[in-house]
Amino acid sequence: DLAKILKYVERREHDMNIACKIERDRRSRHELNSNFDANRRPFTAYLKGKTAEAASTTKMADGSDTVLLEELDKTFRESWKPLFQKYVSCDEPNFEDFETHFGRHISFCPMSAQPLTAVDLQTTLKKKVNQRCAGVDGWRLSELAHVPKHILEAFAYIYNWVEETGTWPSAVLTALISMIPKSTSDDPLEH
Repeated sequence: DLAKILKYVERREHDMNIACKIERDRRSRHELNSNFDANRRPFTAYLKGKTAEAASTTKMADGSDTVLLEELDKTFRESWKPLFQKYVSCDEPNFEDFETHFGRHISFCPMSAQPLTAVDLQTTLKKKVNQRCAGVDGWRLSELAHVPKHILEAFAYIYNWVEETGTWPSAVLTALISMIPKSTSDDPLEH
């Protein structure tokens, strides 16, 4: 019967796609692990988006597969927006209302720590393990450990201000994140 043959072919194609994806992931991990200790450049080039990667497919809501960046972007945004933009269509929670309802359960526990100083930051930076990989901002730990004292004083001022006010400067509230696949699933939320 034709329906059974088509179902078999679809199942077989799906199984082969999964097997190919698993093999690709295995090869990528092997290459990454073998190159990482000897030469970190391929790894950092991958994270910075400087490598030419083969197009990966994503299963769309209608069951079709796509490799088009516009469709992939749209799919990821539709999946993530409800999580990261909860209050687009309604008001954000109000702390005063929360405090009115739960205030009797909130206790104030001031920290007994002294304000941070440039010397504190310098001491902490020198104690950290020296890793060669830079962060997304391009700074390495070894470079931060040699920053002039007046710059560390500015960092200490910012950290102390954050500690006092409980608010971070808006410039550091957004971060770049490197998306590294961690699953063989076609569901973008499982990566």
